[in-house]
Amino acid sequence: MYDNMSIGAKKAGKDVDDLDIGAWMSFAVGEDSAIAKQAAASMIGIYASSMPDELLIRNGVEPEQLAPVLAALGAGDLPGAIAATTPEMREKLSIAGTPEEVLPKLKAIAEVGVNHMILGITDAGMVKAFTGQEIDGVADVNTQLRLIHDELMPEFT
Repeated sequence: MYDNMSIGAKKAGKDVDDLDIGAWMSFAVGEDSAIAKQAAASMIGIYASSMPDELLIRNGVEPEQLAPVLAALGAGDLPGAIAATTPEMREKLSIAGTPEEVLPKLKAIAEVGVNHMILGITDAGMVKAFTGQEIDGVADVNTQLRLIHDELMPEFT
């Protein structure tokens, strides 16, 4: 994406590094890594179901890998869709864990030219609203925003 944006910026007489280049990601951060990862994982099938094949492939997921998830979603089986979401898909389609765990992943995204992280924060309320599941211990949105502000943002200034 960065290379293509560089070409377009040059044609427009601009510097690509002056542009706002954003990347959206399913995200959950908290002091309990397993719970944050569980929260993010619960939303992967829902998000991935709307992703075109090209985007899945760019994220390292072959569309046929998503077939069991989509079949479960289509049948209205949200727990089945979550269960069909493999650890590999979870790793490739979300960023979740403790601040120490998510920081290297965010830095890797920044290194390819992204300068605007669009964090789709997943908290207990979102999981409940979308999947009907209750996950105890998930950091609420305010706590996650505080962790982002206090522990992650300083690493990017």
